[in-house]
Amino acid sequence: MDELPVLRNQIDEIDQKMQELFIKRMEIVAAISEFKMANDRSVYDHTRETEIIQRNVTRIKDSPYAPYYQRMLESILDESKRYQKAIIIGSTTL
Repeated sequence: MDELPVLRNQIDEIDQKMQELFIKRMEIVAAISEFKMANDRSVYDHTRETEIIQRNVTRIKDSPYAPYYQRMLESILDESKRYQKAIIIGSTTL
């Protein structure tokens, strides 16, 4: 039996779960951007971003996937900032 389709199906299921979590995360990011606008706060919070990355990467620090996971987190944080900026300037297509 060819195992590749089975493995790809597992990836597809994980991707679906990640998509659902990403949408939930971005909905919260939108609420955060509204708070930041109302309270004259900056989109970028270096301290918070560093804490998020360190806390999460530390959980898998001994894994060979740690550097890849870190880059994924950085990408997610970059997209979150991009979305917050889009909301602040009144557009969601940045």
